[in-house]
Amino acid sequence: MRKGLQEKFARRWPGWFDLDGTPTTTWVAWGLECGDGWFEIVWRLCSDLEPLVTELEKETGERFEVLEVEEKLGTLRFHVSHHTDKIDERIEGAGREASRTCTVCGKAGRRRGVSGRIACDEHSVSAADSQKSLADGKLDSRAGQIGGAQHALLLDYGFTVVKVGKDTAVYQSQRQGCQVTLDATGHWYIKLEGQREFRGIGVVDLEAALSPDERTL
Repeated sequence: MRKGLQEKFARRWPGWFDLDGTPTTTWVAWGLECGDGWFEIVWRLCSDLEPLVTELEKETGERFEVLEVEEKLGTLRFHVSHHTDKIDERIEGAGREASRTCTVCGKAGRRRGVSGRIACDEHSVSAADSQKSLADGKLDSRAGQIGGAQHALLLDYGFTVVKVGKDTAVYQSQRQGCQVTLDATGHWYIKLEGQREFRGIGVVDLEAALSPDERTL
């Protein structure tokens, strides 16, 4: 989503959207990772949540926060710090609406291509996109042979394979500035732009390092 649209959320709900925060505490610091076509859906969702959040904060004394907004495999992921049945109902309803709305323009759309993204006919997957998807599939297959379970975990977190060597695979997150390198021995290396670099081994430690709730990074 364009920066100008993201900033509208931060101005309207400054306590919810910590766009200037750190990625180790909230994925929102990476921005709202969906197309402009879902802006109205997310905005209406936040408006619907407002009275529910006010009630929740009065009852619990805790601050409500939006931790992540992203499009993943054609679905709207809207992760929050606190839940109630009514809050979850509103989020699920927005997800259903997003599943039939073009992420680019906001018109009626449907699931397209191997990525599953939602698009109208005008913004559907092009022939060039289809060829790229095939190439990406081959790259993913080679990376999967190197990374194994760690490869699957990174794909689940929205990372994309950008380079594969003889014994290493490099992944880039849609969240700008986060890069992970895996090698055939199970070791991993995380590089965050402007922050420290981290190393480890094994899928359990990698998942902990990638978790927005993890505080050790």
